[in-house]
Amino acid sequence: MGGGDKPQCQPLSWDRQKHRVLVFLCLTLAITPVRWLTGWHWLVKFRRMMGLFSFFYGTVHTAAYIVFDRVAGLDAPIRTQPAAATAHTMSAIGADLLRPFFAIGLVALVLMAPLAATSTVGMIRRLGGRRWQALHRLAYPAAVASVLHTYWPLIPRSPRYAVILCIVFVLRLGRAYARSYARRAASMASM
Repeated sequence: MGGGDKPQCQPLSWDRQKHRVLVFLCLTLAITPVRWLTGWHWLVKFRRMMGLFSFFYGTVHTAAYIVFDRVAGLDAPIRTQPAAATAHTMSAIGADLLRPFFAIGLVALVLMAPLAATSTVGMIRRLGGRRWQALHRLAYPAAVASVLHTYWPLIPRSPRYAVILCIVFVLRLGRAYARSYARRAASMASM
């Protein structure tokens, strides 16, 4: 590979997949603050679907990297031998994971995997509401890792998804602060 952090072979949809992950993550995380601000509680129906779309596009993005960059980059004689092709592909992926760009992307996908796996009503029941909710807070570090992966190398450009996530985080933190302040005020009043 060359000197940059970009893979050799990038289909036109490569960056679109990466951006779709962020679009759906941002939409998923923005639903709750928008619901608080507008009272549009019907938006909650779409949160699970948006999160699953985000995971789907992250998986497609990873599969495209493996197929179009790693497997397609193998020499023709190695591709005819499945064991050798697998060993070379895994070795190349391992070498790529030593670079922050790839490692951060993998962290984002790994953080989203348990969210997708536990997004069913049955899993909510099995885990219990509080544990399920605590697990699904992994969406926030997954979103941060996705933003870092998308905008790596960190050069000046328009980080619109980073701005959107910052707004969502500020709204979430403001709401948490308001709730804790209200609880403290209520406990002081009851004394």
